[in-house]
Amino acid sequence: MSSDSGRTKVLVVDDDRFVRQILQETLESEGYAVQTADNGQKVLDLLKDDEFEVVLTDMDMPQMDGLTLISRLKEVRPDLPVVVLSGTTDLDTVIEAMKRGASDYLVKDKDVSTTVILAAQKASGKYRMARQNRILSEQLKERNLALEKLNKENLLLLERLQHFNDELEQKVQETTAALRYRLAESNALNLVASAISSVMEVQPLLEMIMGKSKEVMSAEASSLMLLDETGRELVFNVATGEKGEALREVRLKVGLGIAGWVAQTGDPLLVPDAYQDSRFNRDVDKKTGFRTRSILCVPLKIQDRILGVVQVINSKEKESFDSEDLQTFTSFAHHAAIGIENARLYQEIRRKADELHQALERERWLTIQRDKLGMYVPKSVVEEIERGREHALAAPIRTVDCTILFSDIEGFTRIAETAPPRKLLDMLNKYHSAMNGIIEKHEGILDKFIGDGIMVVFLPKDERDNHALRAVRCGVDMQQETALMDQTWVGQGLGNLRVRIGINTGEVISGNIGAETRMDYTVIGDNVNVASRLESNARTGEVFIADSVYQRVKNFVKAVKFEPIPVKNRVQPVQPYSVTLVDP
Repeated sequence: MSSDSGRTKVLVVDDDRFVRQILQETLESEGYAVQTADNGQKVLDLLKDDEFEVVLTDMDMPQMDGLTLISRLKEVRPDLPVVVLSGTTDLDTVIEAMKRGASDYLVKDKDVSTTVILAAQKASGKYRMARQNRILSEQLKERNLALEKLNKENLLLLERLQHFNDELEQKVQETTAALRYRLAESNALNLVASAISSVMEVQPLLEMIMGKSKEVMSAEASSLMLLDETGRELVFNVATGEKGEALREVRLKVGLGIAGWVAQTGDPLLVPDAYQDSRFNRDVDKKTGFRTRSILCVPLKIQDRILGVVQVINSKEKESFDSEDLQTFTSFAHHAAIGIENARLYQEIRRKADELHQALERERWLTIQRDKLGMYVPKSVVEEIERGREHALAAPIRTVDCTILFSDIEGFTRIAETAPPRKLLDMLNKYHSAMNGIIEKHEGILDKFIGDGIMVVFLPKDERDNHALRAVRCGVDMQQETALMDQTWVGQGLGNLRVRIGINTGEVISGNIGAETRMDYTVIGDNVNVASRLESNARTGEVFIADSVYQRVKNFVKAVKFEPIPVKNRVQPVQPYSVTLVDP
């Protein structure tokens, strides 16, 4: 969120003043702070002094087109969402825009106001999610620094141990069995220290540490106890020795017994004769049948925080442990504490990363679902998606025989240049609503609004359905309704409402086509282009149909044959007819 009174800041880029004005008024009415620019260079200049959460841009602009602007924006602000709002529906252009980093691609149509608001909400949500991701990354970085600090301490300890090894090696020829015993201790510590840097699963690491400590200290048993979540009891995590398994269910209260005293005070303890120490709790021996003589018990500490305690019991080679044993065992405890902390930090980082991944996947899933069922999906397709949403959206593209209708308001650009924007938009919405009602009456699929233009697809309902006839009847009804609305347009100062309609029948590619996060049900192919060409050559008030349509409806209509029309990229021209009468 930017600093403009806490409102989300949106930058609108379009060389059309009317479009900029409509988008600014629409977004500001929803609480957004909006700035505008009429070319890409101004956008880059504005980004130097201000921060925006969303950029909404056209494709065709002077100085710098939309694709170039997307690339430039991603160079300076990789995390800034860029939403394309364009009259261009060319699939290659859409794909290229998404490849260059656009977060969404919208088509200018009658519902552009609602579409822009939804797109701004989605884009700003994505921006905030990215910002949260950066915050989490910084937190992870801090965690890593903490781990590095612990590892540095570990390396210092390794250096001290290595120095100790060097001294022992110099005296190896004159050492006694006691010195060789200490050398074995040092090697074990080196092994434990190295394991901490490579083993991130805490349980195998702790079992290895306690097994080595028992071996090096030549003890009959060893155990590691951790404080439970309440911090009031010690729970056996690792227990070795003849009676180790029996200790798994034992819990010790903090403050009671040798282990409880060490956990409470945080001080290491050497007990030469356990039964002579008043702090010793004989209940554990009674439960396990074990006879405790001498104990070394050391706290597991990270700085001043106590995690638990470790202890070894009964030396196999002497009557009691001594102070040198306590010093060596303290080193084992230090490594164990580092291992526990490392594992906990690692698990916490993994948990945070998993939560973030789940949140991102959930956001992505919700976005896809919302887009799939958005206002651009026809009702018939929505019903299909509701019956089997994922299957419908993943269905393969297929070739179908259908009829395509194009309509367009003549002179709309001239009207838009002189008419008040809000009045024009209101009248255009009423026109589109009326046309949509007629389209639904004849069971057509409103593929898209293209500014003031409309594209409709009539798919076969069954083998006997004459979808071409449905399309022609729809076109005639649309022209009749347009004639009724003409007087209202004149009364509003918009001039006469004159509409051209072109219809063609043939095979097209049909299906859900688009990007992963934005798909539209549509048809593409040469026959779609022919329908568009017929519309552009039609006279206002007429329904122009191709010969492919005429052959299917000639028993139901009266039509006038016109001169063939050349079509770009086609060898054969298209034979048009103008429908003058159609049976009810």
